[in-house]
Amino acid sequence: MSGLTRQALLFPGQGSHFVGMTAGLADYEWAQSTFAEASSAVGTDIFRLCADGPEEELAKTEYAQVAIFVTSYCLLRLAHERTGEVYAAAGHSLGEYTALAAAGAIEFSHAVALVSERASAMAEACEANPGGMSAILGADWSAIEDLCSSRRGQGGEIWAANQNAPGQSVVAGSNDDLDWLAEHGKEVGAKRVIRLSVSGAFHSPYMEPAAKRLAAALSATPVSGPAFTVWSNVTGRPHGSPEEIKALLAEQLTAPVRWTECVRGILESGANELVCLGPGDAIAGMVRRIADGEKIVRLETAEAAASAGPVEAAVEQDQPAVRA
Repeated sequence: MSGLTRQALLFPGQGSHFVGMTAGLADYEWAQSTFAEASSAVGTDIFRLCADGPEEELAKTEYAQVAIFVTSYCLLRLAHERTGEVYAAAGHSLGEYTALAAAGAIEFSHAVALVSERASAMAEACEANPGGMSAILGADWSAIEDLCSSRRGQGGEIWAANQNAPGQSVVAGSNDDLDWLAEHGKEVGAKRVIRLSVSGAFHSPYMEPAAKRLAAALSATPVSGPAFTVWSNVTGRPHGSPEEIKALLAEQLTAPVRWTECVRGILESGANELVCLGPGDAIAGMVRRIADGEKIVRLETAEAAASAGPVEAAVEQDQPAVRA
């Protein structure tokens, strides 16, 4: 087995969307059916929104998450014949659903329904409890956790939210506390603190109402053991039983995304090729910072996915027609 290519599939999360990201997918009838099923779940034409925008509409949480999930899934299907053994998979936040669908743990129709419910619940939580997120560049993750903990001890509401890559983290919390962070980030060695254009404080206790709503949807969703190892954002370790998968997906909304731990763990477990599948270059950028010197394949467009020679995975080869 040492001479084999052992691929890990890595999928992006919210924020990786862009108008035109579905270019080339309209040529495939199965892709049209896949997007039609997603559009039915969301109540709007997702493919048209991806292709033509407007960007401010595509960027809405309730649409962006479904759009990114379905686009990533279609790019994976385009790449399904690539030589190599799929060894593991992971996804950043939303991307964890794509990873589980790729591994056959959640059927596509169920996964798109969950993603739609997740996005709607998160958008609702953002309206009920406004907040935001800021990126911190140059500071150590543990120092950021300590800074946030200290601020909470003074009555603040701010949490370390995304462990994206060495020197690249994200915090979430109240708008007042994010303003405070902009002034105090240098205390933990931050070179820059950048306010992000997001609608709320994701991966923090502000998402507790959304987590409860999502847990109810997950309890009614069939989940099976994945065909290959899928790593959890919450623990930074492989998922276990189907019931554990459900519990961790709900917890993911309020817990930090341990992306650096996921990627390092995948490499330590034996993967030797990291395949970044999905729109945008954010996931590949993070992976390069985590896994410098490792083989990284970027399949961010239909053209790249089709020409690169596809990736084996437990995805359906004949997507069913849309059903109400």
